[in-house]
Amino acid sequence: MEGNSTFNSRVKQAVHFNNETDGHMNRGLVTQTQPCSIQEQPGGNPYQNYQKKLYCQNEIELNKRAFIQKQNIYYQQVKAEVKARTDASKLLTSSEIYTDSSGRLMYVLRTPDIDDLASVELLNARGYRTCMYCSGYPYEQKVLAVSWNYGEHVVYFPYGIDASRFIRKLNSHGLRLMVSGRMQKDAGSALLSCSIKNAEKIEIPFDYGWWMDMKRKWHFATRDENIITMKEICRKNEW
Repeated sequence: MEGNSTFNSRVKQAVHFNNETDGHMNRGLVTQTQPCSIQEQPGGNPYQNYQKKLYCQNEIELNKRAFIQKQNIYYQQVKAEVKARTDASKLLTSSEIYTDSSGRLMYVLRTPDIDDLASVELLNARGYRTCMYCSGYPYEQKVLAVSWNYGEHVVYFPYGIDASRFIRKLNSHGLRLMVSGRMQKDAGSALLSCSIKNAEKIEIPFDYGWWMDMKRKWHFATRDENIITMKEICRKNEW
């Protein structure tokens, strides 16, 4: 019995393998791994990848819109500030028209901090003069006469004409403003105002014959006196 026990202890116990792979694993040849599910594949879940990509795209789009909106707000603020400064500068800017020693009509812009901001020749002619013809009978009427090149050209305007029509009529007769397009409107208004303010005032009869002046004194006008009448001026221009 003792001999049998010794023999049995020396006999190796039988090892049973379920299959050939299990045998290799026990011998260190194969490492057993569990089969991967679809969710655990190295590439990940396709649906989850799509959701992640879509979220990133939405986030980029939102950031882009927020940036554009911020830029627009900043642009509007800067635009409003520039407009406010420009408007304030215009209010402080004054214009002046004068005739220099050579007979040129000059246009000058001035600001409080700069005496002469801009000084340019206003017209393409010299010897610019204005005259305001007035007639008080049978009713009060005024006509502005504009001449240049020392009386070579004369154009008549009804009193109360606006600056745009005033400049257009001068242009049609060859007298033009020599300032840039941005200054045309302001320069035209200044020229009309200066023309009326500095015009020589001359009272003339409305028609030949007896007429009453502005001081209610009676006078007699004949063609022999070589005088122009208000009726002739109005008939000639047909305004």
